[in-house]
Amino acid sequence: MTAWSRMSVRGRLTLTVTVASAVALLALSWLMLFWLRGALVSEVARRNDVALDAYVDFARKEPKSVTQLILAQNSEAVTLPVRLLTPLGVGPSDTLAAVAFEPYPTPGMVVPESGRDPLVLALQGRELPREVDRSEFVTKSKRVPTEQGILIVQVATSLSDVNRSVAVVRLALWVVVPSLLVAVGMGSWVMTRRSLEPVADLRRRVGDITSRTLDERLPVPPTDDEVAHLAVTMNAMLDRLEASSKRERQFVSDAGHELRSPVAAIRAQVETALAYPDTADWSSVGVTVLAQGERLDRLVGDLFTLARLEEGVFGATAATEVDLDELVLEQVGHLKGRRLDLSGLSAARVHGDAGQLASVVRNLVENAGRHASETVRVSVGTEGDYARMVVEDDGPGIPAEQRDMVFERFGRLEEARSRDRGGAGLGLPLAGRIVARHGGTLELDDSELGGARFEVRLPLAQPEPE
Repeated sequence: MTAWSRMSVRGRLTLTVTVASAVALLALSWLMLFWLRGALVSEVARRNDVALDAYVDFARKEPKSVTQLILAQNSEAVTLPVRLLTPLGVGPSDTLAAVAFEPYPTPGMVVPESGRDPLVLALQGRELPREVDRSEFVTKSKRVPTEQGILIVQVATSLSDVNRSVAVVRLALWVVVPSLLVAVGMGSWVMTRRSLEPVADLRRRVGDITSRTLDERLPVPPTDDEVAHLAVTMNAMLDRLEASSKRERQFVSDAGHELRSPVAAIRAQVETALAYPDTADWSSVGVTVLAQGERLDRLVGDLFTLARLEEGVFGATAATEVDLDELVLEQVGHLKGRRLDLSGLSAARVHGDAGQLASVVRNLVENAGRHASETVRVSVGTEGDYARMVVEDDGPGIPAEQRDMVFERFGRLEEARSRDRGGAGLGLPLAGRIVARHGGTLELDDSELGGARFEVRLPLAQPEPE
């Protein structure tokens, strides 16, 4: 686990906002300094151009005076065809200027090195820099034709004020930016805390909810924000948990009752026989115990199979071909005391698990037999790409508003589906889940016989490619 993942949401948000603000402020500061220096340098360049124009105008109007200045010698300077013009007061006081002939016509004069400009040469030997630093000066030159020859006039305006102003602003930013970052960090910490308080309140309330208080719900803020949506979602989750808890409690209660019934019947038969061993019909006791044992075994098996189906433990269904009509003929043999109508039985082959599909047929047929008045009708056929099996009875039927109930575990109608009729309320849920696992559907409707009509649709087995 990294340090970032160990931080609280509040800490991560504060750090993110602070870092983002630091990057933004630094970038903004750099852009501001760049713009400020550019603006100030542009102003200095404009003044430099004005000074150059003044010196050029002077050179054009007074070429002889300029020539005399160039040819005059300074006791402290090397004899050069160059002279500073600033003392004449032509240009601004912060502007340096120099003038020279091109080429240098005076015999015996020292010719400057190639690449050296008149301003640099004019500054040699004086109490000024020997080189003109382009970061400290704005320079510009111009060639002026005169009667004495071509003059080169060059001016340089100092950037000292510009650099001083930029330095002051930079220093101010070094103080202001950290202060702003501290303020942003503290503000983000406080605002994040206030923003997360509703979430912390929801967490505390959820932490207080136990299995005994699943009926409690979280207050939904009147705002239409993420916190309100979270509260609504968590309340919906609590609804599902409460419903699931109720179903599980009901399931445990029903399962306990169903398991208790055959056990109690076995115990009663054995205790009675043991109390009167001489008169007891041990053969009848054995038959009863065996029947109740089979019932108990089947109940436990159905519970186990249903649980595995609901949890998705079963793997893929067996890819074997199953004749659905033959399964029906095998399972209807257990039906006793009812008139069986198989006139609509025809061939239909599907892919699937033969044992599980047999359980579907058996449960549907036994359910119809328990609640039929006289007749149970089973038909099998094909319709398009599907095999179709219909099981009907002429019993009391199932009201439309209660049809979903019969597909729930231990879901039975109290009047029409009572325990004393032999059903445990697991056959139909088990059949529905097996059919769904095979890619089919199980639907409940009214039968023309007067009772319930269960229709199973399963994909037909496709012929093997030659």
